[in-house]
Amino acid sequence: MEFIKAANQFIENYYPREDLDRIESIEIGIRDSENYSRYFLEIQKQSEEFECDFFNFDNIDYYEVDDSVHFKQIINLENSSYVFWKDY
Repeated sequence: MEFIKAANQFIENYYPREDLDRIESIEIGIRDSENYSRYFLEIQKQSEEFECDFFNFDNIDYYEVDDSVHFKQIINLENSSYVFWKDY
């Protein structure tokens, strides 16, 4: 369950304090395809309009470098590291 710790740390680093208070729900799941399996993180925030942020993440050992990705953040934990990215 280390990936949950990584997701929590990412959320705390990524969002300003005032946005943390607006988070309504967090969903973590696994997206599988023929070529890869990776985690996703979906964060819904309270607002007048539907507001949702979607990120992919994976253990850094399995992450394939993609230069087309504009946003990446690495979270280092005690035993491993995870990379979070956002597809635009």
